[in-house]
Amino acid sequence: MIRAALDANVVVSGVLGYRRAESTPGALLRRWLASGFELVTSDALLAEIEHALGKSYFVLRVDPADRVLVLDALKEQATRANISVAVSGVATHPEDDLVLAAAASAGTDYFVTGDNDLRQLGAFQGVIIVSPREFLNILEQNQFSELELDPLSILTTLGVQTPTSVVPAQGGADAAIWQVEHAGDRYALRVLRPDQVDQARREVVAMTAADGGGVPVPGVVANTTWHGRPVLLLTWSPGRPLAGVLLEDPLNLPRIRALGIEFGRVQAAIHALPPPVGLPDLSTFWGSAAVNEPAQAACLAATPPRSPVLLHLDYHPLNVLVEDGRITAVLDWANARVGDPRADLARTLSILRLAPLPESIPAKTGRTALRSFETGWQRGYEETAGPFGDLTPFCWWAGTVMERDLAPRVGRPDIPWLTPAYLARVRRWTGGWRARVGRS
Repeated sequence: MIRAALDANVVVSGVLGYRRAESTPGALLRRWLASGFELVTSDALLAEIEHALGKSYFVLRVDPADRVLVLDALKEQATRANISVAVSGVATHPEDDLVLAAAASAGTDYFVTGDNDLRQLGAFQGVIIVSPREFLNILEQNQFSELELDPLSILTTLGVQTPTSVVPAQGGADAAIWQVEHAGDRYALRVLRPDQVDQARREVVAMTAADGGGVPVPGVVANTTWHGRPVLLLTWSPGRPLAGVLLEDPLNLPRIRALGIEFGRVQAAIHALPPPVGLPDLSTFWGSAAVNEPAQAACLAATPPRSPVLLHLDYHPLNVLVEDGRITAVLDWANARVGDPRADLARTLSILRLAPLPESIPAKTGRTALRSFETGWQRGYEETAGPFGDLTPFCWWAGTVMERDLAPRVGRPDIPWLTPAYLARVRRWTGGWRARVGRS
């Protein structure tokens, strides 16, 4: 779902025009209240809006019921940002700096403002700055929210008539998923956002190649678009996420190590596959990480390359299903690229070393279990594909990628573990690898 912050003037104008069809700010508030996007706010912004609506001009012109409706919704339904990014002197008005700070801290997609000077910036720390009319157009292009998706209509488009059952399944922020039963078989219907057409194409190319090479992945049965949204019909994969299985018995180190060996063997099988035709290379995956780090780019360029292979680039226990000690599926191929296998290994190592542990598991127990799993992973991989080799420059790169991916999302309520302290830990990890490169 699209995440956006609206400046106070847009919100107040929206309250004023809430009942007027021609009011663009009013239309934005109506869309938000109908779950058309996620609205991000802050304590300072709420106070400013409430103060403005208390002025005599608005008291005389705003229906009291609309005022109460919107203010209550802002307090109870909007996402409250924890300010972690300081902004000063960017906007024309100081109060808009506060909204920009909330937008950047929460990692929103858009900041909506009527300030022409501010819109000239185009973007700020990854947040796109748009006018109310531009944002309404964006919402109209993404008009089918997950609640509005019609799986039966989508299945008909794919040629699947009268399925036995269609049940919503747990998805993520990027996709709506249903479990479909039809003609005695079980499938996963996955519907992405309109802006994910390229991602869907990459996933189809990667999963088709992996399936053809004997890697356990969901089979691609059909793919199409529905009202501009990419749609994938996949075979249903049995099993449970490996992460949950590992945490069931963190003291059973032999079992954890055996699962790690299996995990490593499957990643080696992925890297045994030749580069699929049509899949972009590694430079397109957060390529700016190296571009903006000249020393890092030079270090990677000076590293003798290995033959390019299929890379998953998000290979970790949450994206792997297991059953009876065997991996049944590797999921989430959105990051798939072609490149040096050590980049994929470094990504996995970074995620394993920096993974947040549940509070229910003692820190020492969790770390011991993860190290046992990591030992098994390396053994399973190297028994199949040979030694990891020196991952130092690739771990520097992987840490940089992780920093840039996570920094805009610090403080989001849906990612409670992503705190400034956690991000500082990632930066220390990255800095450690940077220092190793300097010593080599």
